[in-house]
Amino acid sequence: MPAVPCRTRLIDCVNQNGDDDQLFVVEVETSEKVHANRRDDVFLRVGDENRRLSFAQRQELLYDKGQATFESTVVDGVRWADLDTDLLGSYTAAVYHPDPRRLLARVCADLAFGQELGEGIRRMFEEMRLAGLADPDYHQTSGSVRVTLSSAPIDRALEARLPRGARELLRLVREAGRASTGELVEASSRSRPVVLRQLRALESAGLVRWNGHSPKDPRAYWSLHVE
Repeated sequence: MPAVPCRTRLIDCVNQNGDDDQLFVVEVETSEKVHANRRDDVFLRVGDENRRLSFAQRQELLYDKGQATFESTVVDGVRWADLDTDLLGSYTAAVYHPDPRRLLARVCADLAFGQELGEGIRRMFEEMRLAGLADPDYHQTSGSVRVTLSSAPIDRALEARLPRGARELLRLVREAGRASTGELVEASSRSRPVVLRQLRALESAGLVRWNGHSPKDPRAYWSLHVE
């Protein structure tokens, strides 16, 4: 039951009565260990609430933070012949070559911030790429995952060539799956010449593709350029 390291400080503020006051702040950083209170209860902070963990959840947290190892748990009656060598090989590959999106999806699912299948994580990667930004950078320790989202464009030369507002059109195309020029004009509230100029710039950059049989094809549409 290790002690929880924390920092405290006072912040000057004005209370609800309009008087000068001070706010006592306790800062608790993410710990590399699982902490229990005197009743041997373990809680996980999620948003603005504390969630008391069940025994199984507590054990999973111990595994995640490296304080206990699932692989070292002895199972009575198991022999070498009972093991699936192909499955063990797949597990080894997954452990030593982690997919950052699967890792982030697992962490977010544990904290009830996303789905186990990683739909929110995939969306985060897609949004960053569509915005011309680098993929989220992550750093994993035995007890935490730190994600860094950079606002610097990954290709400054490309961003300099794209007209203002082109990225918003790219987002509209992605959300719609496919959209005609008229639909994009209506959705963006821009003039048709402006929208066409932005779409041509995105097409030249290899980000969108025009699909049609002729320039006046009424069924023509724009879609993301997928290689």
